[in-house]
Amino acid sequence: MKEADPSKLGKALSDTTTRRVIIGVLLMLMILPLLTFSETDYSSVYSIREIFWFGRSSCKPSSNPNSIDFYCPKGKPWLTQEGWHEMLRGSLRASVATETDSPSRDLIWLYIPDFNKQGRMGTIPYIPASGKNTSDGAFWSQIDSCAGFEVSPDCPLRYTEMQLITYTP
Repeated sequence: MKEADPSKLGKALSDTTTRRVIIGVLLMLMILPLLTFSETDYSSVYSIREIFWFGRSSCKPSSNPNSIDFYCPKGKPWLTQEGWHEMLRGSLRASVATETDSPSRDLIWLYIPDFNKQGRMGTIPYIPASGKNTSDGAFWSQIDSCAGFEVSPDCPLRYTEMQLITYTP
């Protein structure tokens, strides 16, 4: 039986260890950025995009001949009116970590395709509380003096602190 030369054995072990360390360091450089926390909150952008498309998909044929209607299997809509209201409530809660936390920003005005109006663009004046369909005890209501394309001077909020969030399909 032939014995391995100690210098060759040491060199082979050293090369193997060096390769493993290099691979480990490269893997950490690629994986650690994926595991770090980002301060950027994209929840409002994502939620406005989501409710835009669900608001458009009412599955009711439009009287406008130039309008493109959404396909609905067997004429059934993608969601119910209560489901639409739950999507709106969810979009307001999207930026909170737990249900007991308060939202990181307040919604002043919401102008999107309205599921209840066959997907036509319009103002959503309030979002009803769960299980209700009226503005009594609403989950959210717009601030009338701040709502609209132009903010009224009577708006109690500072214009410089308002943020416009838009979605263009």
